[in-house]
Amino acid sequence: MTYSGRCACGAVCYTIGSAPIRGFQCQCSDCQRDTGSGHSSIFVFARSAVSVTGEVREIERTAARRSQAQGILSELRLADL
Repeated sequence: MTYSGRCACGAVCYTIGSAPIRGFQCQCSDCQRDTGSGHSSIFVFARSAVSVTGEVREIERTAARRSQAQGILSELRLADL
């Protein structure tokens, strides 16, 4: 099983060559805000199965519960924040 996709602007692409190790739904306020819905669907994959191309940037923000949350966005999408 292979999954592939890209960020909204197309600068970063990924390929995942295995089935997920775990999947779950998160209903915290950060995930609701990020997705514009009542939850976020999250899947966990083995790091060795993931290939990413393009320039990836990491951002940090304080989550609703005051813990540090990190997300990965392409450089072009950072301007939209």
